[in-house]
Amino acid sequence: MGKEVKKKSTAKLFFKSFMKGMVVLLGIALLALGAYLGVMLYNGYGTKTAPPAPNSEVFKDGKVDPLLTAEPTEEVTESIYVSQFTTIDFGISINVINATDTSGLAGYWKEKLNDIGYTKIETSDCNYPLEKSKIVITEEGIAAELKEIFPKATWEVGKVTEEDIYGETEGVKVFIFIGSDYDEVPREE
Repeated sequence: MGKEVKKKSTAKLFFKSFMKGMVVLLGIALLALGAYLGVMLYNGYGTKTAPPAPNSEVFKDGKVDPLLTAEPTEEVTESIYVSQFTTIDFGISINVINATDTSGLAGYWKEKLNDIGYTKIETSDCNYPLEKSKIVITEEGIAAELKEIFPKATWEVGKVTEEDIYGETEGVKVFIFIGSDYDEVPREE
């Protein structure tokens, strides 16, 4: 009977020692994990960082596209990613007005708007020069998508008369006055 008690005591002693060892190992592992996470937080790992600069060798022509490398801003992000325009009326009547001394400017922008899909576009000249482009609409809420094409232009709701331009005003819903801020016409090579 003495041997049985000794066997039970030895097994019980081994099991208790084993469990204590496991608790100590688990404690050491938790301390090591805590130290690791503390070092990571102290060094700033896991925080958002700016994306790496683009490699210009990726582009075949060697030129870097400014839209791909531009830093995002709230204005740019809103313009690019959130579109408030569900439908665009490409048949709206537009008059593109050259308010500069640059010849062919209204024709250039008419062509650009045609390429986008607008179909009713006339061109005119302004009776006075403008430094800043402006868009005059006859009704609130129309042609708002043009803000993405002409981001520098100011907007107003109103009327344009024959005193303002040499051209058609009757039935036109959108008047785009091209000022000096958009006066460069790319030349065909």
